[in-house]
Amino acid sequence: MHISKHAKIRCQQRGFRRDYLDFIINNGSAESKPGGVVEYRLRNKDKARIQSQLKRQLQSLDKLSKKAVIVSYATGEVVTAYNLTR
Repeated sequence: MHISKHAKIRCQQRGFRRDYLDFIINNGSAESKPGGVVEYRLRNKDKARIQSQLKRQLQSLDKLSKKAVIVSYATGEVVTAYNLTR
């Protein structure tokens, strides 16, 4: 993503890191604004959805740490999946 000089300055002034921008754009709600721009923001419903997803991921963490997936370098295809024995 290209960031304008103006936005870089404002981000520095306002304590926005690059990963904050990416997170808001990828997870927030989009709304068209005048001037041909889109505003992205994290609304309460976005926050609740993200929290729910994270809770499910945390609940799965123990199970997932005992599994592995083999993927082909050439094609990106999943070749197999298995449970680890250790």
